[in-house]
Amino acid sequence: MQSSKDMSQAILEAIKEARSLPKISLDGELVITYTWRAKPAALSMYMTLLHSGLKATIAHTALASVHIIPYRDIDTLVVFTADERDTRTVNLAMAASSLGIRTTVVGPRMHPAIEDTLNNMNVERIEVSSNAPVLTMMIASLFWRPKLMGAREERMQEELTSLDSAYEWIRERYSEEIAKLSQIGPEKIYYTPSIEAGASYYAMLAGANSYPLDELSNLKGPREAIAFVAGVDQHNYKDIILNASLRGVKLYKVVIDTDPVTVNLYAAMLAIAALNKLL
Repeated sequence: MQSSKDMSQAILEAIKEARSLPKISLDGELVITYTWRAKPAALSMYMTLLHSGLKATIAHTALASVHIIPYRDIDTLVVFTADERDTRTVNLAMAASSLGIRTTVVGPRMHPAIEDTLNNMNVERIEVSSNAPVLTMMIASLFWRPKLMGAREERMQEELTSLDSAYEWIRERYSEEIAKLSQIGPEKIYYTPSIEAGASYYAMLAGANSYPLDELSNLKGPREAIAFVAGVDQHNYKDIILNASLRGVKLYKVVIDTDPVTVNLYAAMLAIAALNKLL
């Protein structure tokens, strides 16, 4: 088992690599896609785009290649992947290439045959080499984001400048939540919309499944569950949480009340601290 010092060092390496990755084009009609393990990264980037005012669509690579790419006038396609033999990304890139769509594939290096195929299609390839590729891509999405509106951009710049100390801040600020989560087995994981990426990251590390918090209405007590709640979402879900309690559901809430653009990264760091794993 790796030590907390090892985790901290791995996160610092992920931050360093994310800062060094080349910026990607986000021009025009934009589609963000992902394979399953890379979903937290794609969701994180989508959230940054929403708060920057850009119009974007997010979808699984298989869905995008069949139902979106052929029927939309798309300028830019960004694909997040974390699989060594990712044929779905190849299929999507081929469809996009035939239509002249600017395509960027982000993720760890894949099988040489797949890399050669992507290279022959003139796809922009951004390779991620850290031991925590999904976390690295989540962090990179913050550095790639367009500017936020007004004074919020200055605050975000300050936050990202101090990112090296974020993991230690998480361990101190959420020490009770981390201690509790480290004792709970892989129960069902629920999430509010703004924190889906962070909850998905936690679920993948825990070997659990994650569900929208709306589906908590289907869970009856006595059962246990974990809910990741973004501060901006709390007021929208008081009724569902209260009703679950009345049904005897033992719900452990992890509320992270930070900027919606960074809340998923902090949730992922909390997951790493609680589960002592990286993805």
